[in-house]
Formats: sequence, C-alpha cells, structure tokens
Amino acid sequence: MDIAPPGLCKVFYSDNGSTAVEIAVKMAFQYQQHQGHTGKTKFISFTNAYHGDTVGAMSVGGIDIYHDVYSPLLFPTIKAPAPYCYRCPMETSDSSSCGKLCLKELERLMADHAHELAALVIEPECRAPVDDHPAGRFCPGGTRAVQQI
Repeated sequence: MDIAPPGLCKVFYSDNGSTAVEIAVKMAFQYQQHQGHTGKTKFISFTNAYHGDTVGAMSVGGIDIYHDVYSPLLFPTIKAPAPYCYRCPMETSDSSSCGKLCLKELERLMADHAHELAALVIEPECRAPVDDHPAGRFCPGGTRAVQQI
C-alpha cells in the first residue's frame, strides 16, 4: 500500500486483466447503486477497445472481430471514438487535431449521458492485442483531461 495514491487504502486482487475489468465494472455499478443513483447503469467505452473475454469485459470492448458472435450476451454501452489518429474516427484530414476532436466528443457524450453513467472505461495503455491507442493520444495531457471531465 506504500505506492498507492493518498486516500486509496484497499486492494481487490484479480488473477488477470479480463476479470479485473469485470470486477471494476461491477464495483462502479455497485457504487452508484449504494449512493442511491439507481439510474446510473450505463458505461462509456471506446471503439476499438479490448479489455478481455469475460462477458463484462467484452461488453465494454469495441472490436467486433473478437466479440460480435457474443453480442446477444453483452450489455449495451455508449461508444466514444477512440483517438486512433492514423484512421481518425472524426474524419478529419488533420491528424494533429484528431485527438482533440475525440476528446471533445467524449466530453459531449459524458455531458449528454451524465444522468445514466455509472463509469467511463478507458485503457490508459493498450498492450494486447492491438497496442494502438493509449488515452494519452487525445492530446498532450489527454489522460489528465479525461480525469477532469
């Protein structure tokens, strides 16, 4: 616990990334329910996101080739454009503005759905299997900007 940020004094262990995401989704939902926010049941996640192969992790994922066959089992999420500037989802030819446009769209989605959002699921680093859109690609300081929304 010595390396945990101030105020974090509990740990919930998981044996792999998929179940860690599954647990995080359930904890976020449970937190909202215990706070009396029973309408906060939705999650924003990103297109092209990969979080693993449990039902919850697939639900907040966004790569159809891996999860499309399971779609009848998955819960719906609100999809935000991932800042993948090589093929910008915001259809801009200026790759330097792609991340900022994606961040602006995320801000809009969060504002429009604030009344029903349990959490935002984001991968600050993506290592497997696609390794191509960490949160920092929104713009310099992108991860900090998302935390401030």
